[in-house]
Amino acid sequence: MEQARIAMVHAFDLKYKTSIAPILPYGIYTIPECSAAGESEESLQKKGVAYLTGRASYGVNARGQIIGDDAGFLKLLFERDSMKLVGVHVIGEQATELIHIGLAGLLAKADVDLFIQACFNYPTLSELYKYAAYAALDARARSETLMGAGAG
Repeated sequence: MEQARIAMVHAFDLKYKTSIAPILPYGIYTIPECSAAGESEESLQKKGVAYLTGRASYGVNARGQIIGDDAGFLKLLFERDSMKLVGVHVIGEQATELIHIGLAGLLAKADVDLFIQACFNYPTLSELYKYAAYAALDARARSETLMGAGAG
């Protein structure tokens, strides 16, 4: 659909949209739904990028419990040093809807603070972003503690 919009802009010499976003979301409409945007762990490993992962489970999220999805999850990937968001992956109910919050963060070149500072409605699956961000910060703190312990 985005390619068609660009074609129409060019065909009618309109000026409001000239290119497609540099990051596109992917969605698989299966049961459960799967969706992703940005980098994967595999792509970051191949590039030699140090990264941290933050995960949040639908099963510990109030909305996830309400809808009965205890197996779904959200995974956020952050560059380790900058804590810049570089990848988002969701498997579970409404994954193809939920991905767009992360996509907006990717397009804005946001870091972990976007999700820490944001206030999400309760109970919603969107709140998973906050929990995953906290999990990534926790992983960072644990790795820094381990690195500090190894230095002595």
